[in-house]
This record gives sequence, C-alpha cells and structure tokens, in this order.
Amino acid sequence: MKKLMVGLFLVITIVGVIYLVQAGIITWQPLTMIIAAVAAPFKFIMSLFGNEEKIRAKFADERAEERAHQTDFDTRIKQKEERVGALRKEVEDIDAELQILRKKRQAGTTAEKNITDKQQEGQDLLGE
Repeated sequence: MKKLMVGLFLVITIVGVIYLVQAGIITWQPLTMIIAAVAAPFKFIMSLFGNEEKIRAKFADERAEERAHQTDFDTRIKQKEERVGALRKEVEDIDAELQILRKKRQAGTTAEKNITDKQQEGQDLLGE
C-alpha cells in the first residue's frame, strides 16, 4: 500500500512538473528548489508512518530497559531498608544494654551510700 501511494505521488508529481515546464509557467531551477524543499518534510512524514514497527520495537526496548532499572532501584531500596531496620534493631539493643548498665550503676552507688547520705538525698528530692 505504501509503495503504491509513493508511486502514485511520483507519477502525479512528474506529470505536474512536465505540464508546468511545457506551459512555461515555471522553469527547472525554481522547480527543483521547490521539490527539494518539499522532499524533506515528505520524507519525514513517510518515515513516521512507514516505520511503525521500528518505533514500536524501539519503545518496547526502552520500556524493557526502564523495567530493569525500576527492578534494580526497588532491589536497592529494599536492601537499604533492611539495613536500616537492622541498624535500628542494633541501636535498640544497645539502648537496652545502656539502661541496664545505668540501673546497675545507680543500684551500686545507692548500695555504697550510707544511711545519712540516703536521707539527705531523699530530703533534697522532696525539697525539705
């Protein structure tokens, strides 16, 4: 179908050119400039309609590449989230150990104090 349309267009163009030159309406020089000016947009339009399969294949390749990148990004994000979760768990464990050590230290310093120090500290806390 495409070849038929292009062939028909060329035949009509050639017949039109011969008529214009024979009638003396236009000479060959301006006619060739006009044909050259029309040829580039014509070729562009024909390439748009003529290469539909190539365009589809190109965009299919780009979509596949985009899916691969998205999968890679998702994998990286998941790994980083897992790492953040592991670090968060480590921080919680360290905080728990720190609380235990603080309680032990506080219990140890309280046990070492004599009764008068404990009474004085209690009065200081109560504001008496």
